[in-house]
Amino acid sequence: MAKPETMDVYEQLWTNSKDLAEKTLKLPFFQHMQRGDLQSDTYATFMLQDITVLVEIRETLKETISEVNDPELKAFFVERYETYKKYADEALQKFSLKDVKSIVPIEPTQRYQSFMRSGKDVKTAVSSCISNDPDHVLFWAIRMLARERLWLWLANQMKEGYGNAYFTWKRENMLQWNPEKHYKKIINDNVTDLRVIEEYISWFNAVIQHEHDICAFLVPA
Repeated sequence: MAKPETMDVYEQLWTNSKDLAEKTLKLPFFQHMQRGDLQSDTYATFMLQDITVLVEIRETLKETISEVNDPELKAFFVERYETYKKYADEALQKFSLKDVKSIVPIEPTQRYQSFMRSGKDVKTAVSSCISNDPDHVLFWAIRMLARERLWLWLANQMKEGYGNAYFTWKRENMLQWNPEKHYKKIINDNVTDLRVIEEYISWFNAVIQHEHDICAFLVPA
């Protein structure tokens, strides 16, 4: 079934996940961050866990590039790879780490990593999707979009002033993510079949749920 020309899939993905984003914002982790009394070792653990996810995405994007033939989509994935490589390299450098081998992922992070690499483990299936079904080209884009839109939204919602110890986190997330610029046209142009939208919503929700679970684990209610 063809997608109506007026349907904004990019916005529909977020609309169907907004409740989960709101639930994430209400977690004790973010409430303590807003008050400025989140324990520093908890924040450090959070950042280290996030580095493992950044590196997972970086490596997955690196493999995905070779599977995409469409010039516009290839350019998109190359740009996202270079961006995530920059973020991952900077994060590793901040903690004086050469790689993530010495970081022990907590249980929710392990599940998140497994989810992110799931397509990489079935490379021939992904290749088949990309070559035979254009709607599946965005297998990875949907997952990255969910992460980026969540963190931008959370940063904008956080009531933090300059004196808050975690204002830097808020500012960096507000400045570094611009999901509409990178994803809106790509998604709306390439998701052409209504039958796959529910599947994309499921992937989008799954990413936000994984991000939620990590923060809930670090600071239990």
